This record gives sequence, C-alpha cells and structure tokens, in this order.
Amino acid sequence: LLQFDWQLLGRRLLDSAQDVEDIDREETKEQHKREKVLLKWKKQKGSGATYQKLTDTFKEVGNMDTAEKVEQLAVEGMMDTTCSKKCLLKIALLQFDWQLLGRRLLDSAQDVEDIDREETKEQHKREKMLLKWKEQ
Repeated sequence: LLQFDWQLLGRRLLDSAQDVEDIDREETKEQHKREKVLLKWKKQKGSGATYQKLTDTFKEVGNMDTAEKVEQLAVEGMMDTTCSKKCLLKIALLQFDWQLLGRRLLDSAQDVEDIDREETKEQHKREKMLLKWKEQ
C-alpha cells in the first residue's frame, strides 16, 4: 500500500492550516485523515480539484510513487478529469484496506462480511466492494 503524509498534502491542498488541524483533532486513524484531506479538498475546490493538480502536489511534496500511481489510474481511464468523489476514493483505495473503505462506502457492515466470506483474494474483495458500491 502506498502512503503519503496527509498533513503535508493537506497544507498544500486545503484552504487553511485550520482545516488540517480540524482533521487531526476529528480523526484518530491515519487512514481516515488521508481520506478526509482528499474529500475536503474536493469539496473546497469543486471542479478545480483535478487529478493533474493532485499529481503535481504529490510531486511537490516528494511523493513520486503516489504521483505515478495517480497518473497511471488517469491514463487507464479509471479517473475523471475533475477528480470526482468516486475517483478520490479510488485513490484512497491505494491507502486503505478494502474493509475499511467498504464499511464507509457500503450500506451495511454485513455487505463487507459477505464479501470477505465469498472471496479469497484481496484484489477480488476490493473489486467486489467497489462494484457493490457502484450499484447502490
């Protein structure tokens, strides 16, 4: 799993340092903090929240691996130009395990348990969770 310094990224993407402090106070898990930075950025910037801006920012903060992965997702057509919430959660998938995302995205915790029981490979679990989310 790729990692990034959510505070450094947040200071570059978000409107104020207070936003970063609020996220740090509100969330206890690093994964949640990373996700919240991305979603808050999308909310603040709207159509200005593009994958190109995100990629450039990852490069500026020295996180070339994540920047390359975001670019790869864009080239593969898995992301839209304006970085919708859905594409941000695809990026978040690079940072979090599928169960954590599933519990946040799916309608019930039972869906996550069903996927875990039905699939054996982690990749299949991630894919099934995203497909189920898309169907909701």
